Amino acid sequence: MAEGTEYDWDFDEVMVETGVRGYLYEPQYSDEQLRAMEEQEAAEAAAATAEAGDLPAADEEPAMARARADWWCLCSHCAPMDTEQESVCCREFQRCQFLLDEIMESEDDTDVCVVDHPSFAPHMDSGVLETYFRIPKVNWKRQPKPTGPNGRLSVKQFRLTAYRHFLEWVLQGERLGRGRRVVLPACVVQAIRQRYPAPDGQYCGHQEAEDAQDDL
Repeated sequence: MAEGTEYDWDFDEVMVETGVRGYLYEPQYSDEQLRAMEEQEAAEAAAATAEAGDLPAADEEPAMARARADWWCLCSHCAPMDTEQESVCCREFQRCQFLLDEIMESEDDTDVCVVDHPSFAPHMDSGVLETYFRIPKVNWKRQPKPTGPNGRLSVKQFRLTAYRHFLEWVLQGERLGRGRRVVLPACVVQAIRQRYPAPDGQYCGHQEAEDAQDDL
């Protein structure tokens, strides 16, 4: 995604050029104070990660492994994934919460999944995805070309575009920082793969979804 103007300064070179000596006047802390500071920083970092909505908070993670199992699924639509990183349900994915709330407003059942949202299927429509693919976007790194027959998208391009389109939907205009990647919920990945399956049935796991964030 396009970033604002950044100054590519080398901090060490600036320190040498200006004659600044780092940490010369830093206060001294006892070992106990340093441990307390490190614990506080770790807690703040964990809370920030959970708030970002990419993964559940560390203290919410069960000890049992998630990879290649689906016991962790809360929406009944997730499939077993190959890695722990991919094994996330939409009910844990905080960026989906506003969509889940919209579903529950119109349904009595609280056991809902984001793929049940009335707008999910239209967003995944091939015509919508192809239009989305072709419109120049200021936050795309480059404008890719269709590689399918007759100038249309290939099945893989439809799949990658669907990943990217869903991400843009839940981000609601938010821009991720440089180098940040979002692992999509397993139920969403499963629904997209069923709609636009790989001919050989082979997928590259979360790497494929990351390619959509890098290349599109």
